This record gives sequence, structure tokens and C-alpha cells, in this order.
Amino acid sequence: RLMTSPSNLRGSRFSMASYSYGIRGLRKARRSRCALLISAVAATLWALIMSDRDSTAFLTPGSDRDAMLRRNLLSSVAVLPWWSQAASAVSGGGLDYSGARLSQPFKGGKYDGKDFSGASATGLDMSQAFFRGCRFYKADLSNSDFSKSDLSGAGMEGSNLDGVNFEGANLEGAYFSQTILDAKNLKGALFTDALFSNKKIVSSLCEREDVQADAKTRDSIPCP
Repeated sequence: RLMTSPSNLRGSRFSMASYSYGIRGLRKARRSRCALLISAVAATLWALIMSDRDSTAFLTPGSDRDAMLRRNLLSSVAVLPWWSQAASAVSGGGLDYSGARLSQPFKGGKYDGKDFSGASATGLDMSQAFFRGCRFYKADLSNSDFSKSDLSGAGMEGSNLDGVNFEGANLEGAYFSQTILDAKNLKGALFTDALFSNKKIVSSLCEREDVQADAKTRDSIPCP
């Protein structure tokens, strides 16, 4: 809050244009839920504000310090896609459920940040549960039910999603490879800020009937 108040810019030598860039960077970092990235962007902006508190003149956009601030902030924001996949999705650490053969239902539970890499979880009820920031790298999730679950920020690269039900699921900021196209039901799912391994996946998703049938799903991808 101290940082994001324009009143703290009084006497600072960097421009309001750079301030705007900094705040946009912080907002994107917060959405990524990566504490390290948020700290990096915040520290860059705050250090440059405080380093010039004794001066009374604003630098104009295009100046050396203005350019340096922009470069630092934009380089931090540029790693957001990598962090949402590699940092948020691996945040659980440890073995957790990695490589395990699972048979118990996960319905309604809270498993934020857990590692399901290489796990076998076929045909399981995983609905209405929290899997925020979980890692499902190369996990076999075929025919499982994730309806109305929160998988925001999850890494599902290389996972087997054949026959998976994602109806009404929160998939915001999650990372998907080609296998998302094998899911049985995407109606009502939200893909805001989701990442895909290639652009063709988006066009294929937008051609699906279940995606076209729900305006929220369609707009969250977004589809033309």
C-alpha cells in the first residue's frame, strides 16, 4: 500500500509513466501468486522511488532512469508465464502424491500446492476440491471428475486428460499441453490467463461445442 500511493512519488525523480508501468507489473505478479516474483517487482519499484527521494524534479518519459525502470519491471513481468507453470505449480514441494497409484476420492478436499507428478488417478471423484498451484506433470487423470474444482495456477503439462470432466472448474492461470483437447467436458470452465503449449490448442478449443455453448468459457479463453 505504501508503494502504490502516488503521494510517495513527491520528490522522486522518475516519471509517472514509469510509475504506471510498475503498478501494472505488480498487479500481474500478484495474479501469478508467486511470492518471489511479487517481491522482485516490488523491490525494483520501491528502491528506485526511495533512491531519489531527495530530488524535487520528475524525470520526463524517455530519460535514462525512466528507461532503466521500465526494463527492470518488464523483464520481471516477462517471466510470469514460466513462473505460473514452474513456480506456482511446483510450490507444493516434496513428494506428496508424486508417482503414487491413487484410489481414494478427493472430493471437496483442499490439496493446494501438492505434487501429483506421474501419479495414476484414473476415474476418481476430484470434484469441488481445491488443487490451486498443484503439479500434475505427466499424471494419468483419465476419466476423473474435476467438476467445480479450483485448479487455478495448476501445471497440467503432459497429463492424460482423456475423458476428464472439467465442467464449471476454475482453470485460471493453469498450464496445459495438447491433452486438454481430450477432456470430455469443458462447459462452464474458466480459462482466464491460462497458458497453452502452442497456439493451435486455442483455436481447437474454440471449435468445441461445449466451449461455444457457454459464453463465460468462450470469453475466458478468449475465442473470437
